[in-house]
Amino acid sequence: MKFFASAILFLSCSIVAFAADTSPAGAAKKAMALTDVLESMGTVRNDCTQDRTPAESLGRTIEVNKNNAPQGSIESLEPYPLPKGGEKRVVIYLGTAPNEDELEVELLAGKMKNIDCNNYHLADSSITENTIRGWGYTLYQVKVGDNLFGTLMGCSPGSEHMAFVPGASTKVRYNSRLPLVLYTADNVIIKYRVWSAPASFTKTE
Repeated sequence: MKFFASAILFLSCSIVAFAADTSPAGAAKKAMALTDVLESMGTVRNDCTQDRTPAESLGRTIEVNKNNAPQGSIESLEPYPLPKGGEKRVVIYLGTAPNEDELEVELLAGKMKNIDCNNYHLADSSITENTIRGWGYTLYQVKVGDNLFGTLMGCSPGSEHMAFVPGASTKVRYNSRLPLVLYTADNVIIKYRVWSAPASFTKTE
């Protein structure tokens, strides 16, 4: 009986949550809800709010260049999960460009650290690309460690200072129609820059 009761309760919760949403995104969510019902068979759920995250435990969202988002960009972040407590969601809107196939975006993640005159890098860092199930959109999970690796130059006394230390970087395709959405710890700093290449290649022979 628990098997059927849990499925019926979850379906009821989904109907309550999505019935009033008639947008295209809402229709997709309804389809995903039905899929979740089938996948969750055998799991007992006590109430409709068990899997919801309280607002006070959510992280913050930082939107970069939102006012410059062109027509055709995602105006709602609904497909993208909310950030959890202790993390942040960084959303970068790219402007339209006539030569987007010749552009790339470099993403750089790091932290502010107290360092001396040496050049440092943060180990155990990564930027991982993931796809949102049911939507097909891409998001990036960013991890930056705390272990410093660097050069071994002798530094004069008093050279210690706070500075940005890079951890992980990657280059991704430039696409002004979709935002770049990254999730990371709240103390991680995300930077980006745009790379361009000439349309023609240089011959070697």
